[in-house]
Amino acid sequence: MKKCLVADNNLFYLQFFSDVLAGHGYEVITASDGLIALDIARKEKIDLFLLDFVMPKVDGVRLAKYLRQINHYKDTPIILITAAALESVTMNESDAYIDIYVAKAPFDKMKETFNEILPHIDSLKNKKSKGVIGLENIYPRQIVKELLVTELNYSVIFQSLVEGILELDEKGVAVFANKSFCQIINKKEHEVIGHTLNDILDFEKKPELREAYNNLKKLSSARRETAVCEIGEKTVHCSFYNIPSSSNKTGGSFVILQDVTSIKSKVMQISSLFNITQAFLSNLPYKDVLQYVLYELRRLVNATNISLLFACDGIFKGGRITAFERKALESEKKKITFWVNKIEEWKKSGLINVKTVAKLNKIKFDNMPILWLPMVFRNTFLGTLIGFKSSNTEFDEEEIKFFEAVGNQLSVYIANEEFFNRYVSNKAITVDDSQGAEVITENMIEKINYLKWADRNRKNISKIITEDINRCLSNLGCSISLIEGEKNQKISSILNNIKGCYATMISLKDAMSVLNKVGLEEESDFHIFSMDMLIKNLKSLPELEKVLFPEDVPQKQIVGDFEKFKFFMRIILFELIKRGGERIALNFDNSNNSFSLNISFTSVADNVFEHLVADEWKDITDCIYYAFWELKVLLESLNAKVTCSYGGEKYKISIIFSEQKKGEKKNEKI
Repeated sequence: MKKCLVADNNLFYLQFFSDVLAGHGYEVITASDGLIALDIARKEKIDLFLLDFVMPKVDGVRLAKYLRQINHYKDTPIILITAAALESVTMNESDAYIDIYVAKAPFDKMKETFNEILPHIDSLKNKKSKGVIGLENIYPRQIVKELLVTELNYSVIFQSLVEGILELDEKGVAVFANKSFCQIINKKEHEVIGHTLNDILDFEKKPELREAYNNLKKLSSARRETAVCEIGEKTVHCSFYNIPSSSNKTGGSFVILQDVTSIKSKVMQISSLFNITQAFLSNLPYKDVLQYVLYELRRLVNATNISLLFACDGIFKGGRITAFERKALESEKKKITFWVNKIEEWKKSGLINVKTVAKLNKIKFDNMPILWLPMVFRNTFLGTLIGFKSSNTEFDEEEIKFFEAVGNQLSVYIANEEFFNRYVSNKAITVDDSQGAEVITENMIEKINYLKWADRNRKNISKIITEDINRCLSNLGCSISLIEGEKNQKISSILNNIKGCYATMISLKDAMSVLNKVGLEEESDFHIFSMDMLIKNLKSLPELEKVLFPEDVPQKQIVGDFEKFKFFMRIILFELIKRGGERIALNFDNSNNSFSLNISFTSVADNVFEHLVADEWKDITDCIYYAFWELKVLLESLNAKVTCSYGGEKYKISIIFSEQKKGEKKNEKI
């Protein structure tokens, strides 16, 4: 048997509708107000709803709205019944919830109306034009109309308030909640109406709210009780008010919620800044101060992690301090740790310094917002401060300003600690006034990183040269054995082989000698040499026989370290041959203000050439890459530059020498 729920505060109408519906085969369940009806609907499976428009606590239209938000009632027929002021029912708004509108009329007229409706309930439900059935049988009552309009006006006012408003009946059950209330507690309206305040606000987890509400209910006067609690990620100020009844008993209560998260945030920010300042002024060990400052900074900017990577030089020796949020996910921790390690690699390789990262940067890695601030004091690079937020969130402008301000304070503090430590250790660095104090730390960092990189590449080239020498020695040994075993046969061929091995070993010996001189600590031997001298020396090397050398060489003279210049040119050309490079050729270009020596070639796919074209130094162990960058350093004093370009399926490494203009002084370094 189908069930019908009838909700009306008039007992006579409840009995009348029960009789009519029973005659059409329905099992009837009655409710004297909208709140009771909603509770029954949640517990029972109803097939038809008959709702009075004007009811206590929850009216018929609001009740229909809540029913539609319950999944199994989305298509259940709902009939709205009203006796007066039908024009006050907002038809367009309620059409989404109401299927049939019926006017309250004398019992005999309404019985006829329902006898016509109930057999055809489904067809009437789907009818697009929804008029009011039986409207001609009622008379408008002006006083009821005015009351409904007043109620509607109050409802609009409550819904527009920023504060959350909740009305409870005498049993503490919610009968009204505005939009702001639902947004603050992050619940839908139908999840609030008909539930107790205990269920809505979870008193078990918020004892301060339970205590305030219980204190309020002990009194019958309109006293106010307040409490502050956390609801989700919001900080909320709760006010409880009694609604006195005519019998001086509590008829219900109001709950007003105010989202004070922003106010609390301001208080926390001021508190954090004060704590940070106090920490800087304390006598705590500097490591404890820095750890505490990072913790406060993370709270201040709502970050998941704050990491401080120190410069490689100084008392901190490239160390790291980090502060994670306790609730950070393991996946976030792994991602952050990965990027901190990657940034530290860039820092150690010299890619991060005052020149490359000179101001606050706001970037993203894997959808994770990152604030990246170089810590600089008087143009001295002290380290990098990094802030991470969870994915799909952003640092707002205020948080960025706090991050930068605290970062600058940290820079001053670290610089002072560096100076004090060196002073008490009697290890103060003597500053060359001609150079300027601001470049000391930066130069030391760059020098250390470059030396490590250069030393690793020198060892790699030294290993290759040693292998070539051993191969030649082995070849010589075999040739000698053959000479001893042969009598006047193939002597000429064997001797030529020996001569070739000898020449190669002489070349390798010279290469080892030059390699041992390469380094920032070595003095370069400057000589005047010509381009013709360079080409002849390179052309005489047997390992470069596949290179196409130019026939016409410009009569240009250069002042510089000839042996190192030739050594790095040899490495580049020989490595190109070993890697299968084709059409390797040397040529010259002349212009009014410069001339260039070019190495052109086609090559198999190799990422190292892309890095050369990009002209960005990276920590790469590769012979060509190493020789390219050492050439750049070597030729800086000659006012020359080394570039690599790609076009027309060819790469071109160019060494460009600028002509000295008339009136210019000679390079003092030369």
